[in-house]
Amino acid sequence: MKQRRLHALDVLFLLIGIAGVQAAGTTARNLIVIDTAVFDTATHRFLVSWSLDTSDVPAALEAAFVALCGPSPLPPEPGNIFSIAALSGDSSFQVEPLRFDTTYRIGMWCALQGVWIPPDSLYEFSVPKATWEPVSLFSTAVDDTIAVLQQRILLWRDASYGSGIPLHHDTVRCYDLPAERRNGFLETGNGFRFAAPVSLPELYIGFRLDSLSKSGPSPGIFRDSGGMLLAEHATVRDTARRLVYVKTARFDLPFLLLADTVAPRVIFTGDTSRSISSQALDCSFSLRDNAAGCRWRLFSVPGGEPPFSASAAFSGSAGDTVQEISCQLPVTGAHEAGLRVMLTVDDGTTSDTINVSRRAIRSRCNETTTPAGMIMPLAPAAELDSAGCRHALRTLFKRAEGSYAKSVFRVFKWQGSSGGGYGWLEYSSDNDERFTFFPGSLFWLISRGEVMIDLGDGRSPSLKDTLSIDLPAGAWTDFSSPYGFPVACSDLVAATGDGAPSLHFHQWSKDELRRTWRADPLYCGSVPGFDDPATVLPYGTNGYFTVFNTSDSTIRLRIPPVPPENRTAAAKARAGLPAGRGWSIRFDLEHGRSIAARAICAASADRRTPLSIPPPPGFGGPSIAVGRPGGKRSCGTLVLPVNRTDPLTFELIVTNSDASPATVTCSPTLIAGAAEGSIAVDQSIRPLLAPFSMTVDAHESRTLLCSVGSPPPAGWSSSQNEPAGARIVSLSRPAHGGSALIVRIVSPARQNRIELFDLNGRRCGATQCRQANRGGGFIAAVQPGPSACSCYLVRLTAVNDDGTTANHLRTMMLLP
Repeated sequence: MKQRRLHALDVLFLLIGIAGVQAAGTTARNLIVIDTAVFDTATHRFLVSWSLDTSDVPAALEAAFVALCGPSPLPPEPGNIFSIAALSGDSSFQVEPLRFDTTYRIGMWCALQGVWIPPDSLYEFSVPKATWEPVSLFSTAVDDTIAVLQQRILLWRDASYGSGIPLHHDTVRCYDLPAERRNGFLETGNGFRFAAPVSLPELYIGFRLDSLSKSGPSPGIFRDSGGMLLAEHATVRDTARRLVYVKTARFDLPFLLLADTVAPRVIFTGDTSRSISSQALDCSFSLRDNAAGCRWRLFSVPGGEPPFSASAAFSGSAGDTVQEISCQLPVTGAHEAGLRVMLTVDDGTTSDTINVSRRAIRSRCNETTTPAGMIMPLAPAAELDSAGCRHALRTLFKRAEGSYAKSVFRVFKWQGSSGGGYGWLEYSSDNDERFTFFPGSLFWLISRGEVMIDLGDGRSPSLKDTLSIDLPAGAWTDFSSPYGFPVACSDLVAATGDGAPSLHFHQWSKDELRRTWRADPLYCGSVPGFDDPATVLPYGTNGYFTVFNTSDSTIRLRIPPVPPENRTAAAKARAGLPAGRGWSIRFDLEHGRSIAARAICAASADRRTPLSIPPPPGFGGPSIAVGRPGGKRSCGTLVLPVNRTDPLTFELIVTNSDASPATVTCSPTLIAGAAEGSIAVDQSIRPLLAPFSMTVDAHESRTLLCSVGSPPPAGWSSSQNEPAGARIVSLSRPAHGGSALIVRIVSPARQNRIELFDLNGRRCGATQCRQANRGGGFIAAVQPGPSACSCYLVRLTAVNDDGTTANHLRTMMLLP
């Protein structure tokens, strides 16, 4: 290493330094010359060979070493001084704290007769990267974190380490993975090992990185076990602290920080697409990876059960980079929905799930008896070997001597299109291709007599693929549950994606009395009270649905082959509307002992414009529709933006086309978040406060008005805004006659204002209250105006002393 003088010196990094001195007014000369200087990586000491630039050793000559990586050194400290009694020598010294991977400058001070003289030049060389460092686990009660090897390795403990553990002295040494064993791995940090590992409680081992990228292969901690790399599956990657660590009690194997670029590879030995044909299923496979210890779990359950059941799992850990695993699975319970088989593999860096589920072979699918004269749904829950209508209904066609005879049976489907065309489409030889039976389709059959039918042979739907159905814009589309198990709406919404909020689902329910079916609201994301994502789409005899697409483009409905699990409750908490953000009321039209039709009035704080959904498909009979007074009157569901100050008014149109009376009912239990309830009225009956029921005669139509007040804003009901005990007590006519109405309230506020709204939602009167003469409280005389009626919405606005207002809204009928 050559010797040179320093000219441009920057940041001072003091160990011992230099200062120019003069003796007795003359410039003193340093007699010591450094011949060589090296750094001993085995001992972490500087080794220096030196000599005197003189033929004689001066009396009382002293020397001191300097080692620095900054500018001019200061005079030496007493601890580094030693006497020189020879013309040359070899000396060593240590530096505390030592900086690795750093350039140091070595020099020697000389002292003659007590006067210190700085060196003429410094010897410059580099200290290499650290390869080892002593550690004490753990040195003090408060020293819970130790940083070694240039602060890149952290060792720390938590409360579980325990107290009273004897202090353990050890050495950590760098460990490099041989190049020939780095297949598929990238080194992302210094490896290390303990020189004298012992049994200790679990502690944390961490690698500190300059950065921890969110893209690319993630670094993980691996152990070298006799030439095989084993992943530490409990590795934690802390991006915020740029730290990768693991908690372990095994210290005998080297620690390596590697990025694994090769994912585990699984090869199944059998045909994974073949349907189940025996009592056992061969699911043997080979597992290959560039590291040993890859973990695997094989789950096997009937298709209608949740996929990851611990009681139905086979598991293991590959002991080498290549392993053959033999597995025979029972197929009990797989005759309806198939066998759900899921393999998960995890090599510590990459986790993967492989779906190798199998279909079940089905024979005589949907075997049933057609009820005479009653409409019945046809919904194949299998992929039929022959999906055409003539084969699926071959028994009926045979009874009609091979032709489609309407006198024997009739087959329909609901047809909706983005162009606005919709209605019932009946089968004919010209539209045979539209009556293809596939999982998820829904057709309707009516037969003159009872006939045993089945749709033929087939296979259960795939448990690997998500079934899709195209839904035209602005139209209803019938569909059925395609699997032999229910599906959670939360899963369906997640699979469908951005288009899901535009979809409103109704469920077909059997009307035994009328021998037909009706569509009832089931899940409507825009309608408060019907927006619970934990709602389940059932299957079997209840698995028939129709869905309306409110958007202006076709949406692909996706139905995942996964049964509901507990996660639907969490989805409900995330997706459900907060309390008070809306309300809904359901009106039922009852005919006989069954419900013939339903309609929904609702308000949502999430809407800025009204949302109208037409009535769902039906088979005739009594009907009920909803609209706005003077506006569109043919909706099955109408959702308006929430009005926090004025009531909302809807118009109900009831048509009873049957030869016997029908009844309209409204129950307050179906009002979610409404302030007071609903009122229904027409020109011939007295106003009704929910719950109510009223009769519509045979072959008669009635128009009803429904006014509902929304809940006041949150601040209105808070203790700091609402006067304690403020309420509306009564609404009555004055005893002496006249058209003004008397409102009595109780309120501690000194200023109170009363407003009246009629059934059309119009403000029809307002006044200030005055103190009552007797009985306490306040009274107000309000002139209701020309739209006088016998039922009102009354709003009280109380002004607090600090100027804030509080409101109380109530629906009231006039007292006699």
